[in-house]
Amino acid sequence: MLSDFLLGMDYGTDGATGVFEDFGVAKGEMLAEEDLVLDTGQFVCRCCGRCGMPCWGWHDMATVSADFHFAVKPFAWEDWRALWLVRFAQLAEDGVVLDPALISPQPQPELEDNPEWDFDHMEQVYLCGAGSFWLAWDECGDLSRSRPIGYVGAQDVGGVLELRHMYVQESYRRRGVGTALVQALIAHGRAQGVPAVELWTAPDGEGRPFYGTLGFRVTQRPGAEYQDVLARTRYTPGVEEIRMRLELA
Repeated sequence: MLSDFLLGMDYGTDGATGVFEDFGVAKGEMLAEEDLVLDTGQFVCRCCGRCGMPCWGWHDMATVSADFHFAVKPFAWEDWRALWLVRFAQLAEDGVVLDPALISPQPQPELEDNPEWDFDHMEQVYLCGAGSFWLAWDECGDLSRSRPIGYVGAQDVGGVLELRHMYVQESYRRRGVGTALVQALIAHGRAQGVPAVELWTAPDGEGRPFYGTLGFRVTQRPGAEYQDVLARTRYTPGVEEIRMRLELA
């Protein structure tokens, strides 16, 4: 099983840091806050009007495919395998190549020492309070063949959000997917009345300027609302990681 394999590995939680993020915006642009529309917990596509489903995406005519279209949607349990396919792609970029046959058909919350503890406790970590988890999908021009290409997740740590996971597959970066994922999370948090989102990231990595474009600012330490964030998230930041914060109120 996947859990048995991961327990024997030596790698840390990636948090919101490092080489696994999407660090671009299509043509240097971002959708304005007022362009977002909340509809039954999802985002409605306003780019082309032909998606035929609740989503948030647009056609990026600057990409290799002139018909590239993606959607950002909240996690649902039928997306369990899709979540892990994205996670496997993330691990593969770090040199850890795993067989998809190792994916468990359901969470394994009994494994307390599991380095993927947060995924095996989705309901406790991401699907409660103001927390949320989002998947990005390449719609491929055919909704029946959509494939997962990235995700972002934030945990409610006492009325504020901790952005924990952020990743977009390498071939889909610099097309606005990462920006759409984070903005979906931000819009959801703001709709829930959350005053702030914080995260850990590398000081010299591309994550710092990426989050900066979304309004995050470097802080010396976790905010006053985050005093027990390490215990709640079970994540110990690296000695060089920096803290960033986005005010939502």
